[in-house]
Amino acid sequence: MDRGSDRGMTILKFSKTASAQNSGQMRRLLGRIWKYVRGSSSPNHSSTMDKCQAEEQGTFEENLQRQQFTDASQQLFSREEQLFRLTQEGGTALTEEEKREWLGKLATDHKALLEKVWLTLKNSLNFTTEGDRQALAEAVRVIQQQEELDRLWAEVDVKKRPEWRPAECRHKHDTLLRKVVAERLEEAPPSPSDVSQESSLPQDIRRMGRQLQDDLLKVVRWVKCCYPAEMGVCQLYAKLYHQAFGDSLVKLTEFVQNNNDCFHILNWVNQYYPRILGNEELVVEIDSEQLGPLLPEEVLEPLKEQYLQQKEVEVEDWILKALSLQEKMYLNGDCLEMSDNCCHCALAIDVIQIIDGALISVQTVLGESKMPAQRIAAKFKNFFIRYQRHLEKVIRGNGLKTRDVLMANLTCLRQFRNYVDKNEALFQEQTTACLSIVTHLTNSCHAYFTNAIHVNMKETYRNIGNQNWLQEYSLVREKLLDGLHTHIQTLSGLDVSCKQDIVSQLHAEVVAEYVRRMMKKKLKLKDKEKQEEAAQALREDGEAIHTLFTKAGSGEHWLADVLPGIAELVKLQDPDAIQLELMALGNKYSDLSEVHVLALLHLKSNLSANDLKKIKKSFLSLKPKRKGSSELSQSVSVSADSFFSRIRVK
Repeated sequence: MDRGSDRGMTILKFSKTASAQNSGQMRRLLGRIWKYVRGSSSPNHSSTMDKCQAEEQGTFEENLQRQQFTDASQQLFSREEQLFRLTQEGGTALTEEEKREWLGKLATDHKALLEKVWLTLKNSLNFTTEGDRQALAEAVRVIQQQEELDRLWAEVDVKKRPEWRPAECRHKHDTLLRKVVAERLEEAPPSPSDVSQESSLPQDIRRMGRQLQDDLLKVVRWVKCCYPAEMGVCQLYAKLYHQAFGDSLVKLTEFVQNNNDCFHILNWVNQYYPRILGNEELVVEIDSEQLGPLLPEEVLEPLKEQYLQQKEVEVEDWILKALSLQEKMYLNGDCLEMSDNCCHCALAIDVIQIIDGALISVQTVLGESKMPAQRIAAKFKNFFIRYQRHLEKVIRGNGLKTRDVLMANLTCLRQFRNYVDKNEALFQEQTTACLSIVTHLTNSCHAYFTNAIHVNMKETYRNIGNQNWLQEYSLVREKLLDGLHTHIQTLSGLDVSCKQDIVSQLHAEVVAEYVRRMMKKKLKLKDKEKQEEAAQALREDGEAIHTLFTKAGSGEHWLADVLPGIAELVKLQDPDAIQLELMALGNKYSDLSEVHVLALLHLKSNLSANDLKKIKKSFLSLKPKRKGSSELSQSVSVSADSFFSRIRVK
């Protein structure tokens, strides 16, 4: 008969007859139970009780000794069947004393069998031989049989069940394993490599973690084959170790002494433990998603906050110490390092490495990427505020080392800008503030160098656009180019990119100064001939200036059109053509104002008042709206949209 249908028939038939308590029906029910367990018909029970016990007792003990638990269990089932058959047969019924004796012996042997089973299970993670593996498989089969018998006996009246029913072996199995797991973690041996100087907490976590990993691998490699798939022994062990390890960590949190202890707990929760479960052997057998979090939120969150707060303090302390070192070097007049013949400062590299290291640590230890990282990045703003004070003090001091210090720090500022730009999502609302400070400092450093050049070039500038300029413009151009070339050579201590930035800035400022000088209303071109001659001079000067600066590294190629554009305006004679040219200039340079236009038209003294009025009106009515400049404060470069804003006209 099929096992499942046999059990179903048993339950069905017994449920119909239990109330009648008919001894014959009870006997048939018991026969089905034993037949299910043994897989064969019941043995002959006509022999006497003493003979059965004498023949089978030695065999039972031998089976226990040989760890053949299935055979020993089968013998108990046979004796249990005989007992209940004899107690149900009228002529051969046992006396009450014999029944008590037999029941007592059965109970004792049943207990002895299960004790052997539990001992085998308890030591299962220490087994190393094939015999050990077979013993464990035998023990597991006994548990399965006992579970099945419990389910069958559940349909029998409680008063008619043996005293050891239900045996609840699966529950006891899980309870025992839970205890074994907890003991193995608690008694896990330390590693010889553990550092004796550190606190005991990290050592405790490591030894438990190693034990957990070793045991789970042994379950997968050794224990799993002794269990049926439906028992899910790998997942069961994973759950038990997960709970025991988590409980141990919760207890350890009560003894956290410093941030290093905090670090080790969080690192195990978010890195090492998930890495263990991600082992290629374990991941196939264990569903880590079902295990849930290792620590509850109410325990984990305070640890995270404690670690993060301490990391914020450390980061701010480290980056400010890096800045203090640079400040002391400047105050002591120490020479800066040179790298590739350029002034070098390691401040940006050091600070960025500190921030990056902290970010990686926080993201690794906390298992998160945004909010904690943003709190670390926020420390950048405080650093920039102090850094700004330092560089402004250097600029104001204007000492012997100021030039070299600023050259080195321009490289730092470029590195800081690139870092903040690259990590804009990380800095969020700090981005604008940080970039604003970087831009301000960069412009201040640029101004230190370019202002010194302009001061030295002032006498040359005075010859541009004055009354004698048209007669001397070739000489003025030569002096202008020679002077600028000489000053550009003094920027050789700059990093290539930083030199390019300053040269580009100087390029824009020189062209703006040239245009400003032409707008000072000192020069009047009274006729077409003078205007054409001036236009030619403007074009030649524009080309010469642009060539000088582009060869020096300027990237502001749009400046090549400024002086030629003004030259075209000076050359034109027809008022309508002048209007069109002004519109073209207005489209190209959106900050070109009415004041600028009138100053340029002042060069053309042959224009009538009526023509001037008409041209002015046309320009104002058709002038395009200026483009937005919300990003100007964060930019260190000059653009066509802001060129004429640099030129003040009286």
